[in-house]
Amino acid sequence: MAGLDIDYYLSVGSRRYYKGYFEQEELSRVRRGIVRFLGDDAAFDRCVAEIGAVMHRMRRVGDAFAGRGPAERFQLYCDLLCEYIAYYNSVITDAFYADVFALVDAELPEESRFAVKGIRDALFATDNIDLLTHAQSVDLLAMSRRYVDGQDVAHDVAAFVERYRSTTVSSGSPDGISADEVRDHLGRQTPSSVRSENAFLENLHFRYRHAREWSEGTSALLGLRHETEVLVRRAAELSYLKIKMREEFQEFKVTVRRTFLRDLVADIGKGEFDHMRIDEIADFIRDGSRVDPAELGRRRETTVFVLDGEEIAFLDAVPDGVEIRGGPGASWQQLSGDVLVGTGTRTYRVRRVEQDEAGLTGFDRFVDEVGSAEDVAVVTNVLRPHLVPKLKRFGALITQYGGYTSHASVLCRELGINSMISVEGLLDALDTDDHIDVDFDLGTIVRSQGGTGPAPTPIPRFVGLDEERHAGPEDVGAKAARLMRINRTATVANGFVATSRALKDIDDPEVREALRARVASLDCARLVIRSSHESEDGAGGSYAGLFESYVDVDAQDWKTVLELVKAVHSSPRAAQVREYGSPEGDMSVLVQEQISADVSGVVLSSCTFDGLDYLLVEYVAGDLWFLMQGDVTPFSSYISKADVLKDGAVVRAYPAIVSEPLRAAFRNLARTATALERLFSGRVQIEWGMRDGELYIFQVRPY
Repeated sequence: MAGLDIDYYLSVGSRRYYKGYFEQEELSRVRRGIVRFLGDDAAFDRCVAEIGAVMHRMRRVGDAFAGRGPAERFQLYCDLLCEYIAYYNSVITDAFYADVFALVDAELPEESRFAVKGIRDALFATDNIDLLTHAQSVDLLAMSRRYVDGQDVAHDVAAFVERYRSTTVSSGSPDGISADEVRDHLGRQTPSSVRSENAFLENLHFRYRHAREWSEGTSALLGLRHETEVLVRRAAELSYLKIKMREEFQEFKVTVRRTFLRDLVADIGKGEFDHMRIDEIADFIRDGSRVDPAELGRRRETTVFVLDGEEIAFLDAVPDGVEIRGGPGASWQQLSGDVLVGTGTRTYRVRRVEQDEAGLTGFDRFVDEVGSAEDVAVVTNVLRPHLVPKLKRFGALITQYGGYTSHASVLCRELGINSMISVEGLLDALDTDDHIDVDFDLGTIVRSQGGTGPAPTPIPRFVGLDEERHAGPEDVGAKAARLMRINRTATVANGFVATSRALKDIDDPEVREALRARVASLDCARLVIRSSHESEDGAGGSYAGLFESYVDVDAQDWKTVLELVKAVHSSPRAAQVREYGSPEGDMSVLVQEQISADVSGVVLSSCTFDGLDYLLVEYVAGDLWFLMQGDVTPFSSYISKADVLKDGAVVRAYPAIVSEPLRAAFRNLARTATALERLFSGRVQIEWGMRDGELYIFQVRPY
């Protein structure tokens, strides 16, 4: 097997630890062995070919079982399992990648090291479109669309289960996905959840399609040596192969269980099977012999067993220098993410929040019972703005997904809630009542060891965003006032403001007819209806995401348009707003043509590292709404502001912008951002979108 040998094997109950050697040198410590392996064309190709051969044999195991007796089937199963383990847990272990990352990190230019996490994401990006798990997500979304539209999906469910039974993406069952699980999933779907899932998959496609270009562009920008580029490319290939192996292994396990293993475990008894050696199981198959109960009892109390030459020895303690990892809540050493707020290292007790009705209801009960708890870290997948005010009572917030510029992130920064986002593997690693140490300086998580004058001319009831008039936050709300201010510097989507003066008289037939005429004058198919409160994005609070806003509104459905305008106007009275802090002033409502963007995102105009100034750009494929709601984890790049201001031939971005056409477009975006920064005499956060190459500004707020 390409010179690969398993040195020993450890087991702790249902947890597993494998320690592998390549060419008799330990991969987790000897980095020169990794460089030699990945740089050797013949050795690498041989390794990949042999992994492919193992997967092929696993795929054909059902045919191989035909005509064989129980003992031969068990032996074949063990042989394939050991070959799979040998490669999966040694050549492509997490320790292997940690060493590759360290080798690449050492070559990064000093000025780029602050963005090392994003650079890694770009360099090691892979195209996963052909993976079965991705196809499963695509097919499940298509079926969810049909279900939400009221179509009969019984045949779709049966076909889905047959194709994806072996996967475990949506299933906790060892026998794979069942029809009941699929139907239960469909029963929870709504038009909103389908749109969110579609946005998530669109962004995966966007990432996969541009993976190679993104990696090569970042490598060129950093000036990596050819040898390092080879290291990166081949490590990424192995990363893809690891996922492919896992998919094949799931199908292999289901086939083996169906064919003979389920019955074998039942015959022996699971309590005994889990503590028997392979040769003892083989003996049972041949002649029914069993292990002495006293010996089994001793093994249940034993910490580990090791492979010593050809013999297995059972030990009462873990050997020196061996760390046992794995199992629920224990299969990690360190997590990392992006810090929003916080300094130093703090210890927390975990409270996990599931984003479903039961989970949110349970969290509300927890809030009522606990009141406040500075030692509690709230852990969840994404954060919705309505949850943020409750989090003021706790010590920290940690999320698996989300971007630096989502509404919830803005609120956390403003309220000073210690918080970390985009922590990969978070929900697999942590559960309620776990104790963790969070280093907010490093962004890591480890398991814890312990006026006068004449009256002004009144503003009209309805004001166009393109009108050349002075309108302040007290007239049209803060958001609309800023958009009117920038309409000569940047392009703003066609629209108007229904002022608080108009909305207070919204039941007047004359006012309603004027509103209807304004909507018709936009001459568009879809609308966005947004808040523009006098206090929004002000010194007293941002209220990011707390006021109501609506997207994808049918411009021809006058009844719905009117209802939503009224809903936005009344949203300052909502409980979540009162809990955050009652805003001072009045609410106006923005009504604009919806720009269905090809790419959209947020720019922070000034982020300083080591005395150098950068623009932080977070962006996604499609509409901005899904980024701001935290449904999609964005791409991010830090763009050198010095390069933008010089308007030179090269504009450095760490990591590189994902594709060449976007790199040119982002130059214009960066220039616009610096112009708006000068206009507002300070750093600004800008929400934007691009359609057919044209840049639209949706919102500007100071920060």
